[in-house]
Amino acid sequence: MSRRSRGRPPVHAPVTEATALTRFLRAVHDLPWAQQAVLETYAGLFDWEIERQLRPACLTAGWVERGDVRVASGRAPARLGLTPTGAALLERPWSLALQAEALWRVAALDVARRVLAMCARVGDAGHHGRLAWALTPYTVPVQALRSETPYMGPKAPFDPERGLSALRLDALAAIEWPTDRGPRWVAIAVWVDPGDIRLTRFSQQCRALRAWRRRSEFAREPERFPIVLVVAAHKGRRTDMIRLWRESARHAEPEIALLWVTLSDLASGGPASGGPACGGEHLDWQDSVGTRVPLWARVRGARNPLAAPRTHVGAWWGTELAPLIVPPLRLRRGVVARARVEASNPTLRLTALQLALSARERALCAAVGNYPLLTARDHARVSGLDDSHTRAALRRLQALGLILRDDSGQHWLSWDGVAWSAAQAGLSPEAYARLRRWPVERPNGKPRLSVQGLVDQADHTRAVIDVLVGVKRALGSGELQLATWDHVTPLQGFVGSPEDRRRAGVQARIEGARVIPDAVAALVRRERSGKAMIVTRFWLELDRGTIRGARLMRKLKRYYSAGGPGRGWFGRPERILVIVREGGEGRLRLWQRRVRALDAAYHTRLDIRLTRWDLVANADGGVHLLRAVWRSQRAGPMEAPFPEEVEP
Repeated sequence: MSRRSRGRPPVHAPVTEATALTRFLRAVHDLPWAQQAVLETYAGLFDWEIERQLRPACLTAGWVERGDVRVASGRAPARLGLTPTGAALLERPWSLALQAEALWRVAALDVARRVLAMCARVGDAGHHGRLAWALTPYTVPVQALRSETPYMGPKAPFDPERGLSALRLDALAAIEWPTDRGPRWVAIAVWVDPGDIRLTRFSQQCRALRAWRRRSEFAREPERFPIVLVVAAHKGRRTDMIRLWRESARHAEPEIALLWVTLSDLASGGPASGGPACGGEHLDWQDSVGTRVPLWARVRGARNPLAAPRTHVGAWWGTELAPLIVPPLRLRRGVVARARVEASNPTLRLTALQLALSARERALCAAVGNYPLLTARDHARVSGLDDSHTRAALRRLQALGLILRDDSGQHWLSWDGVAWSAAQAGLSPEAYARLRRWPVERPNGKPRLSVQGLVDQADHTRAVIDVLVGVKRALGSGELQLATWDHVTPLQGFVGSPEDRRRAGVQARIEGARVIPDAVAALVRRERSGKAMIVTRFWLELDRGTIRGARLMRKLKRYYSAGGPGRGWFGRPERILVIVREGGEGRLRLWQRRVRALDAAYHTRLDIRLTRWDLVANADGGVHLLRAVWRSQRAGPMEAPFPEEVEP
């Protein structure tokens, strides 16, 4: 008996070897490439049963294969995937694309599995639930989203199901918990926000989810439709996604229960991350109105058990879109074994890269995508690593063909790097490049990132990155640190695609509340205990003097209409930092006059600080953001941008 299971009460009654094998293989099928601790809980087996008996026997027989994704420190946890022979034993189809996608997206799937484990521990009226079944990931194809509405002719109104895309969920599960009136079953769907991309993809998911809810099967039994839990990358994107979800609503449409949480709240509050054993009852779950609600608020559940789908692609309520095709029972290599010998296939090459990259190399590859045309020294300052480790990781990424480098030492992603980054979000390289606003060219029919396009965009972007590097350099290794910095998708206020709206009046109001600062950041203070407390948040605006007159006034008005400077759900506690790059002192005084006029018009005072680029620039070309060279909209002495928060 292992140390972990010594003295622990049994989690299941004695079972036969065949039953234990079936449970284990089913867990690997339902949760591909999950960590072994997750498989133990899901299958209801001891750790020693899997480590000493089931895993060695299945690996030897070729029913499962091992593909460990390297982590930052320590030994990588064991991850298991099903082979075609193992799928044939379960009478389930085997898909190379599904196994590869699940391996690429283990980070998002681990978050979804943590949410499921937390939901199973939080019940109703003190009862703890049980995870009946789960499938991660799960896809509802387009043909399952079509409702049986009759054709209305060519003069029919706009069809909301036109142009739908498949509904791709990170997890779909059923949870059972006892109540005073008998057990009830609730379906849970989890969608994890990949971050760093435009919210166009979430807009498509909203339309697909509403089309799925309109099916007649859910009209007869609405309690069987799953509760959707959305894990946002940060609070700003959660606000944007909530408003985008509310915008996609139609008149007299069936209600869909959506609950929202952020990755930071989940990391600090879930049982898997060291939180309290009671689960996520104290998490900041919010509904689509922005009100904090309990996890199981207004949830009735179904009285009859929810049938588990047989595959990861289907319509969920039991009917299969196509008959199951079971491969013949003979030993065939899985996705990991094929990736090691057939790396010429793009899918298998991405799988091999996912297994070969370390956590530091994966982080630096993402940083090169976020901050193109930076040198190794700048990447070291941005990432907080030393120069030697950064240069070694960049050299390895260049040897693997994920990044490219010019003679001046600037780095950018190759098309393989774009494909690998897109795979982490479950997108194609072309779609991912569009969502990231990356310039793409096809010189010989093959796509690649346009270096000239990056250079054309680099003037303004480089100035933003100079501010980031300058803040990192000024803070150093002190107790005050930069917690977040986002200049990739810093869209604030109301988010939505103008071409998708068809009401001119609503369009005018929406555009008035749309703000796109150059960067959104937050500073934290590290305590001796290791905890971090956010001391201030700020927006960065670099003014190049290109916007004048009425356009400048409309731009400034958006800072007031997008929530205002007050605190609260629709409030904005962030301070706005404006650096005038061109125009000098006259341009800065113009900003002050305009802001004072708008303060009087809106009967408030915008929390804004202004300075000139030459006052914060260093002799070596860097930027020192924390100098006492900032002024408010009122005439007064220069001061630091955060005098009341930064000073210890």
